[in-house]
Amino acid sequence: MRDDEMLPISEAAAAFDIPRIKLYRWIKTGRLAAYRSGRDERVKLVRRTDVAALLEPEPVELVEDGGLKSAA
Repeated sequence: MRDDEMLPISEAAAAFDIPRIKLYRWIKTGRLAAYRSGRDERVKLVRRTDVAALLEPEPVELVEDGGLKSAA
């Protein structure tokens, strides 16, 4: 398995145990890039590393009042 492997939506959803609709929403909102398959124009492909990056927790930092603030 290569890190930059391209997966169809259904395979990516199964590999990361997330609903396909979540991937489609990320694509629609621009959070996840999708590519067309060279063999079948109807098939959308995503990079394994792009999906993994979206699933990593976002870092947070403590602020003076004791609350949390997104580091992004």
